[in-house]
Formats: sequence, structure tokens, C-alpha cells
Amino acid sequence: MAVGPAAEATAAKAEAMAAEEYVAEEVAREGAAAEKKAKAKEKTKEKTKPGAEASSSSATSGKPLAGKILCFTGTLTTPRADAAAQATAAGGAVTASVTGKTTHLVAGPGAGAKVAAAQAKGVAIWTEDEFFAAIAGGGGDKAQSKGKSKRAAKEPEEAAKPPAKAAKARA
Repeated sequence: MAVGPAAEATAAKAEAMAAEEYVAEEVAREGAAAEKKAKAKEKTKEKTKPGAEASSSSATSGKPLAGKILCFTGTLTTPRADAAAQATAAGGAVTASVTGKTTHLVAGPGAGAKVAAAQAKGVAIWTEDEFFAAIAGGGGDKAQSKGKSKRAAKEPEEAAKPPAKAAKARA
């Protein structure tokens, strides 16, 4: 059966339109996938930047620990989770280890390697009392000498001892 030139042209036109629709659908799918991927990447970026919320958010800029990145070590009188929650509520960010971005180490008795790491990196070291004073708006930094609290500046090796040994050393 012979098909005329008009029928062939119509078939070719229909095929071209189908191809264009397919391409348009693929472009739309790829665009949606790229947008979804970009949003996911942005969320991941926000989660992996410690202190990003504290330093960039206007909601925390007036808070006492705004822009500060804290790490806790040693035996604290307050449960660590509560202290971390208070630090976050005061505009700070909390990390598990001392890094170059850490601004303050809150050290309780029995603190060990984190104190040495903080001293090596020039990170300010607070006692638990200085931490609570900072949250209350007392600054906490006033008692520091070159990035160390008065206690840590006087007794750097004592801060690394377990509580029983530190108490004997003071006696």
C-alpha cells in the first residue's frame, strides 16, 4: 500500500512533536531534580557549619553567646546535655571536639587532652562558673588571660589531672 507525500509529512510532523514533548518532559524532570538536589545541598551545608546559625542569624545576634563555638570537657556539675542546650539557647554553637573554629572550651575537673588542644590552638578556656556568667550576660571573658581562664592560667597541668589528684594538689 502506497502512502502519499501528505501522509508521510503528517507522520513526520507527529513524530517530531512527540520528540519535542519528550525532550520538554525530560528537561522539566532534570530541572526539578537539580532544584531538589540544590535544596538538599544547602540544608547539608547549614548543618555541617558549626556556628553558622549563631554568626549569621539575626535572631542570635543579641544573645550573650552569639558567634561563639563552645566545647565541653571534664566533669561538670550540670549534665552536659543541659549545658549544651543552654549554650545553644544563648546563641552559641556546641561541638564535640576542639577545632580551629572553637572559640571557648568549658573545662570541668578531670579535663584532659581537650585542654591541651585548646591551649595549643589559643582557644579561650572557661570554668563552668565563667560559662554560666557569660550566659547571664556577665561576659565570661573578663577573667581570661591570653585565652585562658585564671584557673587554667595558674594550673594548666592540674586541669588535666583527675578530680582526686587535682584536689590533693591544691591542698
